Amino acid sequence: MALIRRVRTVWTGVAGAPYYSNLYFVENGTSLGSIHARVSTLMTDLAGFQCTPLVATVEGDMPLIDSVTGQIQGVDNVNQVVIAAGGTGVALPRATQILCRWRTGEYVNGRQLQGRLFIPELDTGFNDDGRVDAAGVTALQNLLTPFVLSGDGEFVVWSRATGATAPVASANVWREFAVLRSRRD
Repeated sequence: MALIRRVRTVWTGVAGAPYYSNLYFVENGTSLGSIHARVSTLMTDLAGFQCTPLVATVEGDMPLIDSVTGQIQGVDNVNQVVIAAGGTGVALPRATQILCRWRTGEYVNGRQLQGRLFIPELDTGFNDDGRVDAAGVTALQNLLTPFVLSGDGEFVVWSRATGATAPVASANVWREFAVLRSRRD
């Protein structure tokens, strides 16, 4: 059994919202404030590329979850952080988002345990004839790689289906645009 912490970011302020981003960290004695600050810093850095009126709220409630059962064991909290998008350009269509793939290199039942982060409301400057602009990929990769390698808490991917967790080894920004759909679409 591994105990993991969830840090949830809720994106609001635009049609189709809210969007949710859940990031998980192994409970290993790292202060909750350090883990929360790590996620808040990432979201603040991303906000520089995102168009207004998008707002990201890094929730202060940080549930402690048993990775095997999925049961919440308790909830601790820190102050939530609210981050307004800083970009002033024209946003890409709302269904068009950039996909970051969290790679672990670990396999469960013959499949790599991997996670995803969808980055919404980016400027049209990221569009290169229907693909993600190479300079944009590089800029985002330069934000995400230090986040993965930071020492504040072990960042993991969690498989609810198997109860497995694995440390994230790398982040990969996909060169194609991703379309995130709800079950209602």
